[in-house]
Amino acid sequence: FSSSAVDYFVQDNKELGSGIVYRTTSYWEPLDVVGLKTNHQYDISVEGKNSNDILTGFSASTSCYTFAQLPLSPILTSPTSSTINLEILTGENPSWTEYSVKCLVSGTTRYLQNDHALASGPEVFNDTSTWSDIMVQGLSPNVEYTFMVQARNGDGILTGYSDSVTTCTICEMPGKPVLTDATTGSITLGIIPKTNSSLTTYSIKTLTGGSTYYVNESYEFQVSTPVYQSSTTWSTVLLNGLTPNTGYTFGCDAKNIYGHTTGSVSYTHLTLP
Repeated sequence: FSSSAVDYFVQDNKELGSGIVYRTTSYWEPLDVVGLKTNHQYDISVEGKNSNDILTGFSASTSCYTFAQLPLSPILTSPTSSTINLEILTGENPSWTEYSVKCLVSGTTRYLQNDHALASGPEVFNDTSTWSDIMVQGLSPNVEYTFMVQARNGDGILTGYSDSVTTCTICEMPGKPVLTDATTGSITLGIIPKTNSSLTTYSIKTLTGGSTYYVNESYEFQVSTPVYQSSTTWSTVLLNGLTPNTGYTFGCDAKNIYGHTTGSVSYTHLTLP
């Protein structure tokens, strides 16, 4: 055996050592050499010796790589509405080990590409010098993404995929509320969900007279916790019981399925005198 230009010989304990050992085939078979390094190339040759200790010389060598280690689950951090940071954990694999990243989203399979976007194919392999500081790009707001990693050794043999890990992008900031049809005691309000998924819920808040209020299910103001509903429910909200000639500043918060909220730009409108 040779690895990294160093010669080793199989010992009686089936490990590699510096001293040469001769045994018959009945002794060596089956020969499962142990203690090898992960994803390292080994060049293997055999020498025979007769009963008079005359040596044949070593045969031509054959080579192979040991398997790569199954990667650990990747680490996902800092989700935004369109990106997620991903770190590959290499374990005991050497630096030349190559990896691919698979993503499951909305019932489809995607693979990480060289530009850090996801695509249906091809499956791209790189070592961690290339797959470093990965910011997965082009994602949709408030959508769950499940990632897993597999490794490939120098012979192209795959490990299978790591355990998966899942996270959710945050919501895109909603557009500022649309305020129309102001009267002396009412304003009609609509929210702008932008590209957020249908799973997104929204709350509406207003600041007036130095106090903050939230719109409830009955389209009335309350001072307690915000009420989150779908964009369909909040599509047209008629707010009654307002004070004439008074400014109301409205904002909208979007909440993703993990409970993370993203606020909108606020907008102020006056009721009629």
